[in-house]
Amino acid sequence: MGSAFFLGFAAGLYLPSGITTLTDMVESNQWGKAISIHEIAPNLGFVAAPLIAEMMLIYFSWRVIPFWIGIFSISVGFLFIFCAKGGNFPGKPPGMESFRALFVRRDFWIMVVLFGLAISSTLGIYTMLPLYLVSEVGISRNFANTLIAVSRLFGLFSALVSGWAADRFGPCRTIMIMLGLTGVGTILMGILTGPAMVICLVFIQAVMATCFFPAGFAVLSSIGPAGYRNVAISFTIPLAFLFGGGVVPLIIGMAGDAGSFSAGVIMIGALIIAGAALPHFIKLKEEG
Repeated sequence: MGSAFFLGFAAGLYLPSGITTLTDMVESNQWGKAISIHEIAPNLGFVAAPLIAEMMLIYFSWRVIPFWIGIFSISVGFLFIFCAKGGNFPGKPPGMESFRALFVRRDFWIMVVLFGLAISSTLGIYTMLPLYLVSEVGISRNFANTLIAVSRLFGLFSALVSGWAADRFGPCRTIMIMLGLTGVGTILMGILTGPAMVICLVFIQAVMATCFFPAGFAVLSSIGPAGYRNVAISFTIPLAFLFGGGVVPLIIGMAGDAGSFSAGVIMIGALIIAGAALPHFIKLKEEG
């Protein structure tokens, strides 16, 4: 339990500094494209994680997997320290000044809700998907893990398209369209059965779910003064993960205990569609 707590604590340290460093390195009208390239990494992780787990479990115990992931993570961290040139500037520390700058802004709280819904469509659904596919749909564990990995493979390309769309048409408009399509795909995934459900999983829900983040981080980086960019991200992501990565799997699990995982999936899809209207109330300079 203690190691899991510190693992989650350490994982949260990266994103505020990483996105702030990235947005400082490129012009604001190129943020969508830059962040879309960055988002290849988590999407690739969704693809690689179940495949690596299945492959290594054939030959090793489960403890070997996190051990080598930890070694690799430490090595990459040292590589960044010695080779990278970005991020050599201090960010604003959390405090009363940053609270006043962000918490009074309606746009900030809208982004918290939007990121919570976006994480629901990716991590929240992803967490419960193997159990849903195996216990309710009737797919074997090996095929379910393979199917989930393949479904996330297309997200590598859709994130790039979303980044281009955010720079071309505006991030708020892109968020509205992508969240709406994601919600529709999530509902269909809970309604459809057989090959139709598999096609929806692979070609609609998984692809659309990853499209939010390039535009979402571009909007989040534009909220408040530039010096508070890291603070905005560090406040938003934990709150969003609390809902999308904690509450949503709980809701789907409770629906499964009541007899229908699909009902929980449909409920989350409806919430995502409802949230697609929220970007209309965010006003950015580039969108008038």
